[in-house]
Amino acid sequence: MNFIRIGDKVISRKKIDKEIDEIIKLRALGLSQSDVGEKMNIERTFISRLEGLGEIRKGQSIAAVGFPIKNKQEVEKVLREYGVEYSFLMSEEERNNFVNQSNGQQLINYLMELINKFRGFDTVIVMASDYRNIL
Repeated sequence: MNFIRIGDKVISRKKIDKEIDEIIKLRALGLSQSDVGEKMNIERTFISRLEGLGEIRKGQSIAAVGFPIKNKQEVEKVLREYGVEYSFLMSEEERNNFVNQSNGQQLINYLMELINKFRGFDTVIVMASDYRNIL
């Protein structure tokens, strides 16, 4: 265990991490800050401050779609860091393989599934080259 002395107290970092994990789990399940505070015998304001410490962004749900993406791994990393919930990115090679391994009906069906999925997000970031961008 990782014990730390603070003044006349000895605290357990593992216990703190476990409690914080439980708070976050309960909040993610939809419990209010007040409900979690009551359940865990802590003040609601502590939960609010805890969430503020870890907050990356507020607001709407965001998805991203893009192809061809030359630096796909870098873009995926940035999207994850900024809390983008869903991304669909393809390199030129992945895009070519996808198109060549599917017939027209399969492509249309898959595209319709993607469009339906993206409709559930408040904001969709579209990344495309000027050559392919027909918007």
